[in-house]
Amino acid sequence: MRERGASSALPPLYFLHVWWARRPLLASRAALPASVLLTWSESLARFLKERELPFQLAEEYQEWFVELCGILREPVAARAKLARARIETMDQ
Repeated sequence: MRERGASSALPPLYFLHVWWARRPLLASRAALPASVLLTWSESLARFLKERELPFQLAEEYQEWFVELCGILREPVAARAKLARARIETMDQ
C-alpha cells in the first residue's frame, strides 16, 4: 500500500521494477544450500555410512536439509510454543 501511494505519479513500469526486485526468502534460503549439497543416492549413503555420519536414510537427510533452511514443519505448533514462552517470561 505504501509503495502504491508514494508512486502514484510514476509510470506503471515502476511497479514492475518493485516486483522484480523482491526475493522470496524461503526459496532463496533453500536454493543456496541445495546448489552445494549432494542429491541422495546409494553411493552417498555408503559414503556417509563409512564415515559414521548421522544420515543413514534419505528421510533423515531431507529432514536435516529442511532444518538447515530454517523451515518450520508445523508453524501453528511453533507459534503456540512461542506464545507460551512469552507468557512464561512475562510471569517471571
